[in-house]
Amino acid sequence: MQASHYTPRTRFAHQPYSFLDNVFNTSNEKNYTPAYSLVADDENHFSLTLCVPGFEKNELDIQIEQSVLFVRGKNNEENKEGNVIHQGFIKQNFEKQFKLEKTITIARAELDKGLLRIDLLKETPEELKPVSIAIHTASENQS
Repeated sequence: MQASHYTPRTRFAHQPYSFLDNVFNTSNEKNYTPAYSLVADDENHFSLTLCVPGFEKNELDIQIEQSVLFVRGKNNEENKEGNVIHQGFIKQNFEKQFKLEKTITIARAELDKGLLRIDLLKETPEELKPVSIAIHTASENQS
């Protein structure tokens, strides 16, 4: 038997990831929103990675409220005045929201080298899982 490999692009080519919808991008200034990517590790494990350069752990907040994932960044530094020749990235307050299905939970969040990775787990409750029904024959019922 040949091993099968999970290929999310093939499996989901005809439908978007409906469990994670980008709802709103809001911020205090210039509509700043961090870049993000969503990667499917398999059918039930996903990672959402946001680019948050310059942010420290205590400046970021992740919450789920009524099936909406909120990721917020609050810049605690004072605005530094000076002769900025070029500013390649902006450390600016932001709020990013994603609508989640009720079956999605956050397994873990990690900040490393300016990337905030949020591991998502899709768990189907027992009452929503398929149930196999046994089929009996008429002769089984007579005995």
